[in-house]
Amino acid sequence: MKIRIETEVKTDPAGEDIVWMSSTIAAKLRDALDAVNGAAKTFTLTSPAHVGILARQGERFLIANGVPLSDRAGATVTMTPGGPAAKAYKNAAISTRVTLTRGAKCWFLTGIERVNVWPGNPEKFDVAITDAAAENLVKRALAKFGRKPQFTPEGVAKAIYQSFNAGGAHGLMRAPERPSA
Repeated sequence: MKIRIETEVKTDPAGEDIVWMSSTIAAKLRDALDAVNGAAKTFTLTSPAHVGILARQGERFLIANGVPLSDRAGATVTMTPGGPAAKAYKNAAISTRVTLTRGAKCWFLTGIERVNVWPGNPEKFDVAITDAAAENLVKRALAKFGRKPQFTPEGVAKAIYQSFNAGGAHGLMRAPERPSA
């Protein structure tokens, strides 16, 4: 499944964003959401507007974190609504996990699935970028300090792997010991 998400954002008199999309795209998104959600409505994504807002949030996140337009293609946003807040729920609730992928010019709905969320589970909003985009971010960050990267992606992966494995239980890194005075 791949549904193009073309939206237009307008601002209402109160200063709130209004996401507008064509009725054709909205109908395709609604059909996809209804097919996955079935009768579940409470902890699910039910509106095409929610998907449009999610695309906008993903774009804002990439911009806020310095990912240039040329590196945004291939980025993904995955979102799952939070679970029930009340402890009275003893079982999982039905929810929706949506995955959007950034194309060269717009976002696409590329994945939608029915999942379970448990009481107290927070909303999950994950953004991922391609390896090439990550390498470019590192290069740009180092360039700001007049530095060139002196490492290979394999070397970085190895260093990260070693630092997580050195921490012992649960892969946590230990804080360095303070020298005694």
